[in-house]
Amino acid sequence: MIESNSIYVDNKFYKEKLKERLDDPNCSSFPVKVVAMKIGWMLKSDDEFDGYQFLQEILRNEDLSFYNLQSLRMIIEFLYKKIKLTIFLLQLPCYIGNQVLFVAVALVNE
Repeated sequence: MIESNSIYVDNKFYKEKLKERLDDPNCSSFPVKVVAMKIGWMLKSDDEFDGYQFLQEILRNEDLSFYNLQSLRMIIEFLYKKIKLTIFLLQLPCYIGNQVLFVAVALVNE
């Protein structure tokens, strides 16, 4: 899954962005279902709150049937791929620090 600024994608796009090897005879091609969605409004809107409010309302909703919608799952997967490194870099030090502090407090209390 990758974003494109244009609706037109050519062999150069596949080679550069998707790292596809078009000239390799060992790599066969096969048909796939291509799905495109315009979610630019969610990422960059005029007031910068549309997408955030949309995702917050989905998060607050108790009806889990929303997550059965393929389009919503695609949006969540896309956004997760964009920010997973940031989440990892911010949360991992806090998690490790929490574990070290827990062990230190446990040893001091013994």
